[in-house]
Amino acid sequence: MINILRQASKSYGRQEIVSIRGAQRLRFAYRDSYRRVRKLGNALKAIGAEVGDRIGVLDWNTHRHFECYFGIPGIGSVLLLLNLRLSPVDLVYVINHAETKYVLVDETLLPLAEAVAGQCPGVKGYIVLTDRDLADVKTKLSPVYSYERLLADACDGSRGRYSMKNPPTARATRPARPGVPKGCITRTAMSTFTPWPSDSTLKCLTGTASISSFPCFTPWDGACRMPPF
Repeated sequence: MINILRQASKSYGRQEIVSIRGAQRLRFAYRDSYRRVRKLGNALKAIGAEVGDRIGVLDWNTHRHFECYFGIPGIGSVLLLLNLRLSPVDLVYVINHAETKYVLVDETLLPLAEAVAGQCPGVKGYIVLTDRDLADVKTKLSPVYSYERLLADACDGSRGRYSMKNPPTARATRPARPGVPKGCITRTAMSTFTPWPSDSTLKCLTGTASISSFPCFTPWDGACRMPPF
C-alpha cells in the first residue's frame, strides 16, 4: 500500500495535506508526508517491529494517523485500528487477540491506554503521539517512546522490501452485540481511494482553495465516521 503514497509523492509532490485539529492547522505536501512515513517505518524497525507484527493505533483524525496508515503496512507490519468507542474490557480483548506488539497512542488518550496496559502483557512498548517533549508527558506506560523523537532520529531511506506474499494491511474492529468485538483483515489498498472529494478535513488543494480533480487519499478509520486526517 505504500506504493500509493509513493506515487502521490512523485506525481503530486507539492499538493497539500491539511490537518485540522481544533484551532491548529498543519499543512504538509505529499512529498514531505512521504518522507515522514519512511522515517516512521525505519523508526519502528529500529525499536524491534518486524514483518507481520500487529501495531495498534489509538488516535484521532490527525496527520500522524495518516502517517501510521501508510508507514506501518509499508514495513510489512499490520495496522491495528483501535476503536475509540470500545470499552476498556473490549480493547483489552482486541489488543490481546491480535497479539499486538506496539501501540501508538495520542497524548490525550493516555488515560485509556493506561487503563488497559496492565492486562496486555504482550505489548512491548508504547509510542506517544505528541508535540511535547516526552519528559513533560505524565504517563504510567512503560516502556514509552516519543513519536516525534523517533522520527527525528530515524533515516528516511528505504531499507529493502519485505517478501510476504499478499500480506495483511490493516485490521479493524467494531462493537458487537452480543459477544466480543468483531474484526476484519484488509489485504488490498483499493479502499484507500475515493474518486471524489470526501467530507474529511483532508483537502487536496490546487491554487488557493479549489479541490483537486485527482483522487483524494482517504484511509478509513474504524473508530469514527471520517477518515483519519
